[in-house]
Amino acid sequence: GHRIAGIAPTLGSAREVCIEGETGLRRGNPRIRFKTNGTLFWPNGSRGQIFGTFTHEDIQRMRGPQHCLTWCEEMATWRYLDAAWDQIRVGNRLGAHPRVIITSTPAPRKRLREIAAEAGTVVVWAKTSDNPHLPQAKRDELQARYGGTRFGRQELDAEDLDDVPGALW
Repeated sequence: GHRIAGIAPTLGSAREVCIEGETGLRRGNPRIRFKTNGTLFWPNGSRGQIFGTFTHEDIQRMRGPQHCLTWCEEMATWRYLDAAWDQIRVGNRLGAHPRVIITSTPAPRKRLREIAAEAGTVVVWAKTSDNPHLPQAKRDELQARYGGTRFGRQELDAEDLDDVPGALW
């Protein structure tokens, strides 16, 4: 079985989003068992573990476990992004082709840009309007409120903005 890590901004958000959320793993397979210590068990024998990145202690919990697949949720918001990424790189070493999947709103973070530029990285961008499961009324509402704004460009249009508002040069 596979060994999988789910990592989010906090341990609580890892559980709420990655495991129990609308797009969480248990939505896709309700037979996944989840233990309160953050461990997941699939019917096929695969195992997973969730982690947060909010404290130094969260990062230290990543030491030791090995994985063949790591899911990094909202990586652009991680408080200790550099330290967490170093631990992910070291621990993601099982199997012939260990993989990392990053799902995140773009943000001007140097480490994210470095990861995106690495050989072998595949970057896929999707706008809010590309989501076939989001009701059109909600899309229209968000576009009316945030369309054309800096916030809307980042959150709705998936733009990686690197300019600094108000900067002279």
